[in-house]
Amino acid sequence: MRGEAYLMMVILAFFLILSTFAQTSGGEFGFSCQISDQDDSSELKVNYILGESRFSKRVNVVTYSTSQDREDHVYIFYDHPGVNGSFYTRVSGLLDHMSAKFDLYGYSGGVSIVDREGLENVIQGPNATLILASQPSNDTDISQLMLEWVESGGVLVGIGNKSVPFVKDPRYDAVEEGDIALRFDDMAFNDGEGMATSTWATAFDFEVIAPTKGIFVQDVMDEAGKVIGYTYQRGEILTSSALFEIGEGLLLVMSGDMFFPIITSGEEAYANDLCRLIAGNALWMEGEPIMNHVSAGTEEVSGEMEVNLPRSRFIMVVALDTDEFQDVFHSRTFQG
Repeated sequence: MRGEAYLMMVILAFFLILSTFAQTSGGEFGFSCQISDQDDSSELKVNYILGESRFSKRVNVVTYSTSQDREDHVYIFYDHPGVNGSFYTRVSGLLDHMSAKFDLYGYSGGVSIVDREGLENVIQGPNATLILASQPSNDTDISQLMLEWVESGGVLVGIGNKSVPFVKDPRYDAVEEGDIALRFDDMAFNDGEGMATSTWATAFDFEVIAPTKGIFVQDVMDEAGKVIGYTYQRGEILTSSALFEIGEGLLLVMSGDMFFPIITSGEEAYANDLCRLIAGNALWMEGEPIMNHVSAGTEEVSGEMEVNLPRSRFIMVVALDTDEFQDVFHSRTFQG
């Protein structure tokens, strides 16, 4: 009986799902996924096909465990009379780029801009993803409310060192209970000298490679955060982005600000990285992404990945391009 029960458990824990083929400018993409559960991990086998296309192919096939399968509405804050009034063209550019990419990626959560009044409505409402691309006026009035919203399950993204009210630089600000203490330094890119990548930055092909500032990696570690961006040796080690779990929610800090050139430091680069993370539910990742890079010509190409992932509620399989000729992004969510 025990043997039969074990066999049934194995059969129930093992399933095969075939994805549909998706037609894009980069050709068809399809994959199948087999998952078998172990005690504390999942063995995953992914077979993928990249169809014939007009362009040569440079694609990352990425898989990872994730605790959430959410399709939030995304709000981008902008307050024209506020602290960063000159940022209007950059914030509106971020909206335009994210809207176009979400449409292309099949992400139906939507994205819109909110003003100062709308900001307060968001952080008193249900779970969503909120991007602070500029500093709110009178931000001390909403700091605690915003923190509580994140703790209850909201996702907050801060671009720049002054965007999130409860992120404080201990050199200049009083750090109170519940605040995240992070130091930022101005940073010259200097042709990538001292730059290193992370597994996240490589897997999702992050385009924000030359931010105007960097976050002290030591501070990220002290606050129990995770470095997910590029790092830069500038005396101290700095990073372009870091992720923090706060209660039931998340805080993503991007060192910013949005600045020229737009393809490495501006709204186009931030839109690329944010859309891939949000559409792929990657911010809720458990463990690290595992990637297989595919480089081929215009002909059809296929391959296989066999990986071991942490046990979780969901497993993501994502394919995304890493070239300049096309913008391809496909994702599928499987029950873990």
